[in-house]
Amino acid sequence: MKHLWRRFFVALLVAVIVVSSFTNWTVASAEAGTTELHHLKLLVPTNNNPYINFTERDSYSFWTCFTEALAKHGLELELEVVPRDQFEVVSQTRMAAAQDLPDLIVLSYLDQETCVKLAKQGMLLPINEIVKEGDGTAKDFLNEIAAFSRKLNTLDDGNQYWFSSILITTWGEDVCQSPVVPNIRKDWLDALGLKTPETLDEFYDALVAFQKNDMNGNGLADEVVMVNPNFIGNPIAGWFGLGTDLVSVLFDQNKVVCPWYQEEQMKAFITYMKKLVDAGVIDLSVDSTMTTQYLVENKTACTVTYGTQSYLEPQVNVGSASAAEFLPIGPITALEGITAYATGDNAQYSYHRFGFTKACKDTEGAAKLLDFLYSEEYTNFFEFGVEGETYEMVDGKPQFLEGVGQPYWEEMSKKGLTNGLWIMMGILPRVYPGQDLKITEKNAAPYKLEYMEKFSKYPYKALTSGYENNYMALPTDEELDLKNSIYPDLKTYSDETFVGLISGKLSLDNWDSYIAELKKLGMDDYLQMMTNRYERYCNQ
Repeated sequence: MKHLWRRFFVALLVAVIVVSSFTNWTVASAEAGTTELHHLKLLVPTNNNPYINFTERDSYSFWTCFTEALAKHGLELELEVVPRDQFEVVSQTRMAAAQDLPDLIVLSYLDQETCVKLAKQGMLLPINEIVKEGDGTAKDFLNEIAAFSRKLNTLDDGNQYWFSSILITTWGEDVCQSPVVPNIRKDWLDALGLKTPETLDEFYDALVAFQKNDMNGNGLADEVVMVNPNFIGNPIAGWFGLGTDLVSVLFDQNKVVCPWYQEEQMKAFITYMKKLVDAGVIDLSVDSTMTTQYLVENKTACTVTYGTQSYLEPQVNVGSASAAEFLPIGPITALEGITAYATGDNAQYSYHRFGFTKACKDTEGAAKLLDFLYSEEYTNFFEFGVEGETYEMVDGKPQFLEGVGQPYWEEMSKKGLTNGLWIMMGILPRVYPGQDLKITEKNAAPYKLEYMEKFSKYPYKALTSGYENNYMALPTDEELDLKNSIYPDLKTYSDETFVGLISGKLSLDNWDSYIAELKKLGMDDYLQMMTNRYERYCNQ
């Protein structure tokens, strides 16, 4: 593991991410061993793995090894586990009543506004003060390796009141996003003798051909694209040089933009989406709740997902035909002279929220827990599990053993095998500042790995969504009030107008009136507010 962390350190330097005392961080993480246990109470949800359940953790040797590691660091956790579907209400009620509070609570089910209010009401303890009582592991990690997360989660009083899962992905030595892109049915392309679409016309023609040739064999023209019928979270928007949110950051221009104000690109994108709708390859009556149904029923001609995923294909009921295959594609250059963006998750990803409540009196124990959570030892447990049971070291790098991984979850659950990721995701933070996708995705189909090689070298990338959570400083009270007062109406009008345009119910001839209405609803103020937050983030 040390080799992996040192290699990642080099990659961060290349990416101009300053990490000045990485060696001290790894050394401090190794200091452990005390007989006095700090007892901390946690309020957490159940996990969502279909086979490996946190409520059955005692039947996994991983949990035994993990609790022993905690004890070596002087820690003992008392867990109150609440079903996921009840956790939002339970956590809101506890925090609002300020009674029966745990030491540590999962805040991920509360929105950003609620968390900020709790912090300002004194319900949460400052993380930056707690880490001062530790051995330096968490302090160094949060201030240096995960400085981007600190900038995202620091309030205007200068304090950080929650900590997060941290994921930084690489492709070999290079920091790289995980692609979230259109995945078209490769098996159908092959059956029809069609090549991988590289132009808008080829993409359109392939989708039309799937329906014309009744590729799922049910006699209906129902092979469709499962994509958000909007530009928000729609990677096809990136092909037109557009951001994929109501407000997006164009990183190559270091500029915050509203796609509606990118008139040429937006009109072209709308026209193309309408073409797909008119052809019947996008069905506006199909919504996100039907994604799994359409996948299982072999109606999904193309879907938006991770470029190296392997979990969708087994769900497709192809009957006697060969197995389904999804091929990642794009970005396709839609307009001459306009840069097409490849979309994906952020390469530096801060997500989930965990906070120590005012009920936590053992801040020394809290600091010890943070030092453990942001240590190399913890990352090893969480990502790979127990050496000899779920992984082995190969050339100094951890690799899963045969029969360990996402495709084997059901069999692993019967054998009592897991790592932390599959049994504790969302319960404790995931901390992996150096996930080499070349290693973790090495079992993906060769054509997906080939795509990943090209994607990693493509210079113009954007987020599929989530700009606010990844590149915007927390809002001030005034900014929060502004957002709450105008964003809901802006979002609703934007969505309804876009769908109206691609369905043909509205016309591009009335473009000026749509922009005027957006401005009337406060689009300029919202764009300026988000620009200010982005600039604060960059200047911290």
